[in-house]
Amino acid sequence: MENLSIEKFNPLNLNEILEIERNAFEKKETFPKEYFLEVFKKWPEGFLVAKINKEIVGYAIGEKNENSGLIISVAVKKEWRRKGIGRKLIEKLLENFKKEGMKMIFLHVREENKEAINFYQALGFKIIELVDNYYSNGENAYLMERTLG
Repeated sequence: MENLSIEKFNPLNLNEILEIERNAFEKKETFPKEYFLEVFKKWPEGFLVAKINKEIVGYAIGEKNENSGLIISVAVKKEWRRKGIGRKLIEKLLENFKKEGMKMIFLHVREENKEAINFYQALGFKIIELVDNYYSNGENAYLMERTLG
């Protein structure tokens, strides 16, 4: 895709990220503003944004633990979906996890979100368990994992 760049998040763009998240997850729960900044401070390379012609069109956030990584949130503006942007964000995030020596990457996805499940499976993630009542509204989530080679 022309003019697509994947860059490290800049805290000055937090409101744009919050807007993308609100629109992507609609009435589902979203993270508080402070949480995004806290995650960024812990590992700046784990907070990526996708830009097209300087407009932020998506983001991906990851968190590293001792030997594994966790993908916390990924969202792309509706009008930019199905154009490979989410894939590019995840690929760069996985590359950053690998540089940090992470071997296993995990994520949670809503049980009914078939589109996201298929997306992650296409990127090599596998469902390992169903987590009951994972979300605060009582919805279940699948825990998915991928090994980094």
